[in-house]
This record gives sequence, structure tokens and C-alpha cells, in this order.
Amino acid sequence: MAASDERFAQEAIKRGHVTPREVAAAQKAQKQAREAGGAAPTLRDVLVRQKAISPEDAARVEAVVGGQQQAPEIPVYEVIK
Repeated sequence: MAASDERFAQEAIKRGHVTPREVAAAQKAQKQAREAGGAAPTLRDVLVRQKAISPEDAARVEAVVGGQQQAPEIPVYEVIK
């Protein structure tokens, strides 16, 4: 597994978006695609295609893994005197 796929899998499991079993199934699908001569999809793409993780959650995990953690939104508030 590529290092980026490994980091994605670890973070997605840590956040509770996927299980180790789902990651293993995705890795198997990656291997089959590679052996069939096609371009091997990323682990993220396989997990989304298998509906193990939503595209939105996958993007959040990817942002954390890529070091692009978004700042949390701060709710708007009004100071009352």
C-alpha cells in the first residue's frame, strides 16, 4: 500500500469513518485493479466507491492527512451591553 493510502486508512479508522475490515476489502479491490492492468485507484476512491465512507468524510480525512486541516468555523455572535 502506498504511504499516502496508509496514512489515509489510519486516519479514517481513527476517526471512526471506516473499519479495518473495510480497509482490507478496499485494498483487495486495489490489488485486483492493479493485476487487471488498469490504473490502481487510490484507497480513498475505492472506499468511496464501496460506500464505506462518504465523499465529504473522505475529503475531511484527506485534508487532515495532507496537512490542510481547515480552521473550525466560529459561530457569529453579537455582544449585548
